[in-house]
Amino acid sequence: MHWLLTNRFGTRDWPVAAHFAATGAIVTTAARLWLWLWLWLWPILDGYPFVLFYPAIILCAVLFNHRSGVLAVALSALAAKVLFLPPTGSLRIETSRVALALRCSSSLAF
Repeated sequence: MHWLLTNRFGTRDWPVAAHFAATGAIVTTAARLWLWLWLWLWPILDGYPFVLFYPAIILCAVLFNHRSGVLAVALSALAAKVLFLPPTGSLRIETSRVALALRCSSSLAF
């Protein structure tokens, strides 16, 4: 673990655009994985749309930088809202439970 935190595979030297593109790819992969798991394990995973995004956020922050971690939080919250939180397919927030879930998951960025 110490080696990962000190070396970071040289990704900190990449251009900022590459950081953001890789962050988008990692969060997209997490969302696709979550959709696949949702089809198979929905009775167990129902109500926990942010669980699989946390490793993606931490991975982006460790591999790249703080800005990439914040972008990963924003993209994860957006993906979770559109794909998993009611009403699905929309950015509209209808209940206080959804707003609270988004606030709690987004607090990871700070």
